[in-house]
Amino acid sequence: MRRVFSEAFEDWWERGIEAGELSAIDRGLVLMIGRHLGNESPEERLLGLVLVAALSRSRREGHVLIDLDEAPSHPLVSPWIASLPPRERWEEILLSLPVVAHPGEKVRPLLLDGRLLYFYGLYEEEGLIVSGVLERISSPERSLSPDEKGALQELAGNDAALRDILSGALTRSLFLLTGGPGTGKTYTSSRILEGVRRIQPHRPFVVATPTGKAAQRFREALSSDDIEVVTLHRLLGMSDRGFYYGPDRPLPYDLILLDECSMVDLPLIAQLFRSLTREASLILVGDKNQLSSVGPGSVFGDLADTLGGLSRDFPAAGRSVFVLTRNWRQGEWEEFGSFTQAVSEGKAGQAMEILSGHRESDGPMTWIEPQSGEIREVGSRLVDHWKPVVFAEDEEKAQSLLGSFALLGGFREGPGGTRNLNRLLWKHFENLRPRGDLFFPVIVVENSYETGLMNGDMGILKIVDRKPSEAFFPGPEGKSRRLVPALLPPWEGAFAMTIHKSQGSEFDHVFVYLGCEYHPLLTRSLLYTAVTRARKRLTLYGSRELLEKTIGRVGGRSTGLGERLRKTGDAESD
Repeated sequence: MRRVFSEAFEDWWERGIEAGELSAIDRGLVLMIGRHLGNESPEERLLGLVLVAALSRSRREGHVLIDLDEAPSHPLVSPWIASLPPRERWEEILLSLPVVAHPGEKVRPLLLDGRLLYFYGLYEEEGLIVSGVLERISSPERSLSPDEKGALQELAGNDAALRDILSGALTRSLFLLTGGPGTGKTYTSSRILEGVRRIQPHRPFVVATPTGKAAQRFREALSSDDIEVVTLHRLLGMSDRGFYYGPDRPLPYDLILLDECSMVDLPLIAQLFRSLTREASLILVGDKNQLSSVGPGSVFGDLADTLGGLSRDFPAAGRSVFVLTRNWRQGEWEEFGSFTQAVSEGKAGQAMEILSGHRESDGPMTWIEPQSGEIREVGSRLVDHWKPVVFAEDEEKAQSLLGSFALLGGFREGPGGTRNLNRLLWKHFENLRPRGDLFFPVIVVENSYETGLMNGDMGILKIVDRKPSEAFFPGPEGKSRRLVPALLPPWEGAFAMTIHKSQGSEFDHVFVYLGCEYHPLLTRSLLYTAVTRARKRLTLYGSRELLEKTIGRVGGRSTGLGERLRKTGDAESD
């Protein structure tokens, strides 16, 4: 970095890189901005550089913006407060910088909207979604003929809620369907698609999901195998050269259903809106309380909450959202629904009361309170759960068992992180059988358009005499794909995976490994996402204090989508 910064700033920067608080991306952005600054005072220059560093890190953490009123407490800003100009001058100073635009001005790297600082591109994408949503919820509803209404009535039977959902989804240009685990989101989605086939058989439609695993799970839930289900990346034609579909080449579909929408970040949702024809309908399905996307934004949660709140003054907004509330899981598993609801609502006392009845139980829910917090406390359990996969008779059997168990952790690094859990289990099984065949679970960590494997796809790696021999991943029509390990895109072991990586997947038995020590990444939505991956059985390993603190920590994201939608929606309803 050339000497365009003070020595103290460069020293702070190097310490931040070493501590993992700053990245090479942050450094590149700050360097670029620094080269465009010129005649400012040292304090004004420092303000711009520090806020760019904080904004870049915030983007990596999933935030879309920085609120200037909250910026002084940001960990990258607070060390410099004494050297920065008075806070009441920050807005004025930023707008005077040549790298900061005001809404409506020509493109610059940054944009300040009131007290909210954005990267210009994210502000534009957020605005594109706002205008796209309002245009669609304000557009006239499709009319249904008496015969079509009768067909939907027959499909819904005596279920009044399903009847309302079918009518809304098939007549409105934008429709959101949300609900917690066990409320029937996938089943309801399949009924919507069946409704399309019955009353609009020539209407071209497609189902999109964020990951290949989610696409596979959706296909398995359908009664018909002739419905097109693809990943959103593949639908949009994403490649190293960008997107095939966009405003100049819109998607050739009249209806698109996007499942697991909470996993999709703001830039990808914006690209989807760019790629729709004006006549196309969009159905967004997901759990608004689930963990947000890895990338920036919390689009689905923002839309579901905001449109519902606009319903009184803007009825069209309210008619565009339906919340599934009835839990269809019965018996002991019904208590699991009560537990997940308590977690999502931040009711730590109620959640812990439920867990207290399941200490070391053999039922569908088990709570293990750590004594030392060391991995060996539960090591034998984890090994036993993975043995059927690792020692399967062949790759086909190993693949069929992949969805039976998952070990989920809240973070990657550290003794209780998923990287270390993976390493220990990998070594343990290698030592148990140093000769012969083993089948290890693996997960792809980068999209590969050459192989067709996408980030999040899970498969089996065959190990022969401690060396990778072959890899097997799910292929089309339920067939297995065999690949040479050397040709695989970047991958890692999946004995343990982060909760983020598990999004879009479900497993018969989920073991959530939290331990005793609280980590800043542990939030209510993270825990909620982890426990709702379980289909039949949940094991939770974590101390009471840690669980209570995690359930109590909201950990939301800084975005402007909801507020911009409210302001624009209120203006249109006046």
